[in-house]
Amino acid sequence: LGTTAISVGFNFLGRDFYNSIAEKNPEDFDRLLKSYIAAIAGAIPVFVFRDYYQQVLTLKWRGWMTERYVEKYLDDRNFYHIQTGSVIDNPDQRIVDDISAFTSQTLGLAFTLLNAGIDLVSFSGILFGI
Repeated sequence: LGTTAISVGFNFLGRDFYNSIAEKNPEDFDRLLKSYIAAIAGAIPVFVFRDYYQQVLTLKWRGWMTERYVEKYLDDRNFYHIQTGSVIDNPDQRIVDDISAFTSQTLGLAFTLLNAGIDLVSFSGILFGI
């Protein structure tokens, strides 16, 4: 939600900034340029924290899933059956790699879809207001 609010704010700030350029108004241009720079400086930490917390969530989910799947791999000596049957080589490494890819891609897709939906609603309001 924070990133969408920042995007909407940049939309309005950009509109006023480019209107000041088109109207050749140097006072508004200077004021809005300073506002733009301040907004960029303030927005960077929000985007960094968003990515950081997404990675933290990915790591926690990955750790939880890895623990569960390794438990199932070790239960009832399943690893011996897999090893002696020569069905799969390095199954433990495959478990870790597959879970890592699954968690990062799933959360990436989920957050992308969530942000796209929120952006759609937010910017639709702006478009209908024109």
